[in-house]
Amino acid sequence: MVDLENTSPSLLIWRSMLQWLGGIGIIVIAIAVFPVLKVGGMQLFKTEFSSRDDKVLPRTKTIAAGIGLVYFGLTFVCFLSLVIAGMNIFDAVAHSMTIVATGGFSTKNMSIGHFDSILIESVSIFFMFISALPFIILFQLLKGKFLIFFRNSQIQFFFIVVFFLTLLTYLFV
Repeated sequence: MVDLENTSPSLLIWRSMLQWLGGIGIIVIAIAVFPVLKVGGMQLFKTEFSSRDDKVLPRTKTIAAGIGLVYFGLTFVCFLSLVIAGMNIFDAVAHSMTIVATGGFSTKNMSIGHFDSILIESVSIFFMFISALPFIILFQLLKGKFLIFFRNSQIQFFFIVVFFLTLLTYLFV
């Protein structure tokens, strides 16, 4: 798509929705379908969710529902934050879906730069950062398991990489 600002709003929202549904679709497939088919993904179940006596299917449903809740919740809070930051409702809906799906589609040719707002950029960066974290860990945070967030090696590595890449960008740009 070349000229987003002259593209039909229905096409732009469809594009954002496809990206958003694709983001949750990949997660659901990885959590609910792959383990049942015995195609990888079992490391997703090695969490402190429940005892080892639980059956896989009820646990899978709980995890998939929890991740769905996190995904919908992040999208809604991102939408509200973008509206509060000054974005119109249409753009906020479209951007919140693509921010949480970590795809970055925009309704504007200059993407987020079009809005020329440090607040909108900050909201976008924050939700991109949060959405890049494992949703299972975010779900566990909602359940009050705060220590797992700091003990998880994937999250620790992510924070380190983001910190150093941000530092390098700051120093060399």
